[in-house]
Amino acid sequence: MRLDLTPQPPSLKGRGSATEDHSPLPFREGGLGGLGWSTWLLLVLAVALAAFAPGDVGSRAALADRDVTVPAVPGLASPYRAASPEYGMSVFPWFHPATSGRDFDLVRQAGFTWAKLLVPWRAVQPESRDGFVWDEADRVVGEARERGLEIVARIDQQPRWARADRTDRNGPPDDPDDLGRFVGAFVDRYRVGSPRGRVRAIEIWNEPNTTWEWGGERPDPPRYTRLLWRAYLAAKRADPSVTVISAGFNPTSKLLDNSVPEDEFLRGMYGAGAQAAFEVLGLHAPGYKAPPEMSPEEVRARLDLGAQPMFSFRRVEQIRAIMETQGDGGKQIWLTEFGWTTNPHSDVWWRVDEQTKADYLVRAYAWARQRWAPWIGVMAVWTLPDPDWGIANEQLWYSIADTDGSPRPAYERLRRARESGLLTSR
Repeated sequence: MRLDLTPQPPSLKGRGSATEDHSPLPFREGGLGGLGWSTWLLLVLAVALAAFAPGDVGSRAALADRDVTVPAVPGLASPYRAASPEYGMSVFPWFHPATSGRDFDLVRQAGFTWAKLLVPWRAVQPESRDGFVWDEADRVVGEARERGLEIVARIDQQPRWARADRTDRNGPPDDPDDLGRFVGAFVDRYRVGSPRGRVRAIEIWNEPNTTWEWGGERPDPPRYTRLLWRAYLAAKRADPSVTVISAGFNPTSKLLDNSVPEDEFLRGMYGAGAQAAFEVLGLHAPGYKAPPEMSPEEVRARLDLGAQPMFSFRRVEQIRAIMETQGDGGKQIWLTEFGWTTNPHSDVWWRVDEQTKADYLVRAYAWARQRWAPWIGVMAVWTLPDPDWGIANEQLWYSIADTDGSPRPAYERLRRARESGLLTSR
């Protein structure tokens, strides 16, 4: 979640890096005129992959005109349907073996059940598409499993070899099949029943509607749709029960030239054939200065609150309306990042104090439970901090704990609200 309105290139673990199942039905042979379910799924996937032949990359019209909907397959596991809401926190366990267990414990001790974390693709396939380094991934997934936590794994941060410009900025690979192959291998390794632990949900990329998460290039909904399709098909081939979440969008405005407004980007995705390529829509919902109950229309009328809908936590409702218009109302939205900042080291007009942040977070969960059920799912607070963040890092001031693990007021308020039953699910 970006806190300022000017792009900054992400590092391996930094911004842009939120360092970041119901039991599936088994495949059963028979049915469909004698075809086994596994054979049928492979045929379906082959048809869908053919619609996305590599030669079509770069052809917006060809993509938009194709019928790329994957048919429903009877007997396959349904994606996980979360209660409204379920409670999660963003955590940064990768490369932090000394503190990751502590941070997973903080999630659990607050009565939260989901950990949202980054899986940096470049750390698992640093040298080539043919090699994998799984040690850190195994450690992180295993630690979450030991604590009974579910995982939302955000997958992005391409290796240098995946782009001709070899940039370290977060950006889409030149060949979307490279991401597909990685996603398939990752999901297969942590599929249901894996002795290493299970990853129930994956989020494909981060804020692709911004230049700073799209390799410095103009955000491109059809290109992101191609990337999403490759990841979706590979994930479902590896574990049909895994839940595929679209990338969380950065709330933004037409007034900014370094991003595409998330409503416009989502409409572009639907126009490019993305509807069947994700099961949950991911969103980011920073509240900025406004309280969580304040509508986008009210915020727009207030110059002191930014005078743009993007500055409202309830901007989520406007995005939800687009889903319903597109016939996608049966899907849930998961907030993979949301929160408020208390940054005292810059002149950001939208900062609040720690007690207000605590109050707004509890009220945001309460609003979602009362007004957004059943379409709201997991809500992951942004954030428990990366232990490497210093006071000059703007992300630290969204955090609900200090880097040494000491709780801030927001953490304690959330813990007490869960313990008392004030915050429950529907």
